[in-house]
Formats: sequence, C-alpha cells, structure tokens
Amino acid sequence: MNLFMSLEILSKLSNGLNPVTGENLPDNSLYNHPDVLRALFFIVNFIKIPPKKAKKTLEDRQANNIAQGRPENSNLPWTDEVKKEVGAQYNASVPIYKLAENFGRSQGSIRAVLIQQGLIEDDKYNQYYKNKP
Repeated sequence: MNLFMSLEILSKLSNGLNPVTGENLPDNSLYNHPDVLRALFFIVNFIKIPPKKAKKTLEDRQANNIAQGRPENSNLPWTDEVKKEVGAQYNASVPIYKLAENFGRSQGSIRAVLIQQGLIEDDKYNQYYKNKP
C-alpha cells in the first residue's frame, strides 16, 4: 500500500462508493454520516498528491534559459557531433568566447568539452578566456 493507493481508497469512500467493488454504499453506512464524510474530504484534500509536471520541450528549456539570462543551451545535454564540432572549430583557431556564442553555451562548458577532448589545459584556457573582447 502506498500514499496514492490510500488516497484513492479514501476518495472513493468520501464519494459514497465501496472502494473494492465501486458500488454505492448503503444510506445507513457509517461512511455516509456527515461528520465522517467531512473528515474524509478534509483528509483527501489535505493529502492531495501534486500532478506530475509535464516535461518541457527543448524549445521551452531554451526560452527559459534566455529569459533567465543564461546561454540558450545552458544545462542541456551535448551530442557527440556538437562536441566534435566544438573541437574542430577550436583547432581552426576559433577562440573560446566565440565558441560559446556559436553554440549557445557558457565559456566554462566549452572549456570542459575541450579539456575532455584533451585539446586544452588550464594554462592555455586562461590565455584564451582572458582575451574576451
């Protein structure tokens, strides 16, 4: 038995239904007494489980990032293709700040991808990072 199942049983009782069979409870049933019904409704409304949040679309997440002043793709997963493209552009002498703009990421996330690929070390990163216009 879990909270959801318990709440479903209490909800059925508060609506005058037998939770096992779904049939109406007799008028003289203890569960049809006004005080019992009020108590059941109170508990059901007090314990209500919030509905599951719908997953946001990629566009919703990007719009939310922009609205909060973050890069468009902040905290979104990287694809292997994009990681390779970041490395290729870096090897073509595109500075990190420009890569961040191009890919809608923070400079820190670009740096992490480049370190992961073995393309930079901290000293080289500091040189490019500090040269942001």
